Amino acid sequence: MDNPPHLSASHRAANLEEAKIQLEESKIVGQAIHAATAKILENLILAPDGSKFEVWSCELAEKGGIHLNNREFFTQRNAKLVLKKTGKAIFLSLVHDFLKSDVHRAETCFNMYKLMFKKFKSISRAAQLDVFYRFNDFKNSGDVMSAKVASSLKDLATKWKNLKIELTTEIFMGFILQSSLGRDTPLGREFDRRVELKD
Repeated sequence: MDNPPHLSASHRAANLEEAKIQLEESKIVGQAIHAATAKILENLILAPDGSKFEVWSCELAEKGGIHLNNREFFTQRNAKLVLKKTGKAIFLSLVHDFLKSDVHRAETCFNMYKLMFKKFKSISRAAQLDVFYRFNDFKNSGDVMSAKVASSLKDLATKWKNLKIELTTEIFMGFILQSSLGRDTPLGREFDRRVELKD
C-alpha cells in the first residue's frame, strides 16, 4: 500500500535533510584532513624500524592539539566519530607506508597508537635478562685485544641496544636481584614466570 502523499513528502524531506547533513559533515572532515596532512615533513614520519618514535609521538600530540583540540587524542580513548575520521587520516599520514597495514584494521586512533607502541616500545624483560646474563657470563679465554673478542662484545652491545635498555640504577639492581635468584631454582623460575605474565 502506498504512503499518503504528505507522508511521502515529509519522508523525502527528512532524507534530503539527512543527506545534506552528511555532505556537510564530509566536507568539514575533508577540509580538516587536508589542513592537518598537507604539509607533513618526512623527518617526522615514523620509520619502519620505529626510529624517531619520540619525535613522532610529539608530532602526533602537536597535531592532536591543533586539529583535534586534544594533545592526548591518540593516547586516550575518544568516542567522537567526526574527530576519529580526521585522527585516523593524521595517524596514517605520519607513519611509513610499510607500517600502514599494521594499523589499518584498528577501530580507533587509540588502538592504532597502542599497536605502534607495543611494536616498538614494549620490551620483553626475559630478553633483556638473557643479554644481561650473556654479559655477566662473558669470559675471555684468549688475547684480550683479539678481533673475535671485540666482535662478540659488539654483538652483545648491539643486542642490548636493540632491546632499548636504558641502564638506570633501578634496572641494574633489578637485573642483579633477578640473577641472584638463580636461573634454575624454583624461586627464579617463578620470578621469570611473573615477569613474562607482566610483559
